Amino acid sequence: FLMIKKVLKITFPVFLILILFLLFCLFNPFWQAESEEIVIEVEKGDGLMETVSKIKYKGAIKFSLPFVSYVMVTGNSDNLQAGKYRFNQRMNVVDIASKITSGKVVEKKITIVEGWSLIDIAKHLEEIGFCTREELFLTAGLPEPKADILGFEGMSHNLTGYDILKNLPKGSSLE
Repeated sequence: FLMIKKVLKITFPVFLILILFLLFCLFNPFWQAESEEIVIEVEKGDGLMETVSKIKYKGAIKFSLPFVSYVMVTGNSDNLQAGKYRFNQRMNVVDIASKITSGKVVEKKITIVEGWSLIDIAKHLEEIGFCTREELFLTAGLPEPKADILGFEGMSHNLTGYDILKNLPKGSSLE
């Protein structure tokens, strides 16, 4: 019985200090003087350890243990969402974890000019790196256009048999 008291006397303060350290790390950001923005991309299929490595490498957190502990204790280790996230160095572990588990990704503003055809929109989205033409048409549930009349180079111009379209300039659209 005396041995148990000695062990408890040593381990209890260590355990208490560890718990206090974890709580401090969860709710207090480490870089309060700075507010530099950090963008982190979590890829589809990234697990907890890959995600925490990216966050730590970019400087959003200083220690991995509080983040991993918090995510595991809250049961969110399987709820990490893929996407690009923006953090600042004033955010604490709880804020960062809730942002990633809820999927609050960086939103990108895209301007679509009135009068643009679906082809024009596809080209624009591909130019800014948002998605490929193929992905857009697949998402829209449409087959990808195969004719020059729709604006793609190197594809066949197949509008024969329609008198009204005889003088249609190459590259123009019916929209």
